[in-house]
Amino acid sequence: MVIRHLKAEDQAVFLAFCQDFYSGGAVLHAVDPDNFRRTFEACVSGNPYTEGFLLEVDGQPAGYILVSHTWSNEVGGMVALLEELYFTPEFRGKGLGTQALEWFREQYASARRLRLEVNRENEGAIRLYQRKGYHFLEYLQMVEEH
Repeated sequence: MVIRHLKAEDQAVFLAFCQDFYSGGAVLHAVDPDNFRRTFEACVSGNPYTEGFLLEVDGQPAGYILVSHTWSNEVGGMVALLEELYFTPEFRGKGLGTQALEWFREQYASARRLRLEVNRENEGAIRLYQRKGYHFLEYLQMVEEH
């Protein structure tokens, strides 16, 4: 599997992948497709808070990864948040998620914490994440949308 930064020419593939990700069971609710475009633009423009990667297998787009960066006083340093890890259906169940998590660990080895989110109903992802050393952080998350 090749993991590379998103490029301008990846926009259509990325947007289609996001639409599929947000219409499946991995998320709690649908998202405005304009958000996908804003995220893509942030990724390809060098925004320091986010990075986007295309996952390719044998030259074919297989999925994507989105990573956000933040500072945490709790851990005394940078946190890399695996915002989204998506594979198209034909590439699921082939060990690629394990490879992607290993890449994430290596890519962000200097971060004090690696973090990700998972929907409670996504039992397959939970098993994978636990096998790779992740555990639940028992905070409740609260948000205010603007």
